[in-house]
Amino acid sequence: MTRLILTLSLVITFLLPSCYYDTEEELYPANNGNNCDSVQGSFSSEILPVINVQCRSCHNTSFSSGGVNLEGFTNIQNAALNGKLIQSLRHESGVSPMPQNSPKLDDCTLKAFEDWKNAGAPNN
Repeated sequence: MTRLILTLSLVITFLLPSCYYDTEEELYPANNGNNCDSVQGSFSSEILPVINVQCRSCHNTSFSSGGVNLEGFTNIQNAALNGKLIQSLRHESGVSPMPQNSPKLDDCTLKAFEDWKNAGAPNN
């Protein structure tokens, strides 16, 4: 019994000092869009992959939910330039929040969409 207590004491003595606590801010810095690894809203590397995964199953030529077709560059560009795409992705009032029944996309992804739109939504 004494041996067990001694062993536990040694384990606690050596393990407790190795424990440390970080603050939430250090572990998870606020992502305000300034820390994003964006390529300034590149269509081919940032926008199209999100559209393909998050949007295209419901918004395509065969099935254009809500009358929105996001198949092909021109359709995506038009939705971005008229503002509806960004408003939907930002979950703004007056539009259906997208992706439907899902949380809003992360700030970096939204920033990439906005950067791309603000650059004129080029096919880059």
